[in-house]
Amino acid sequence: MVCDAIISHIEEEVIVNDKLGEELRVVLLGLASGKWRFIDDPPELVRYSEKPQYFTI
Repeated sequence: MVCDAIISHIEEEVIVNDKLGEELRVVLLGLASGKWRFIDDPPELVRYSEKPQYFTI
């Protein structure tokens, strides 16, 4: 799959749409808490979203 990365000067969060998430084989476990795993990870493995990092230009 080919996708484009777009940098926004007003958005502060990374946005991944449903098609890209599926291609990356991401399974969402907790949306607000940031829990997720890859589809082929063991069921007991839970990954967590990284804390935001802010950069200045």
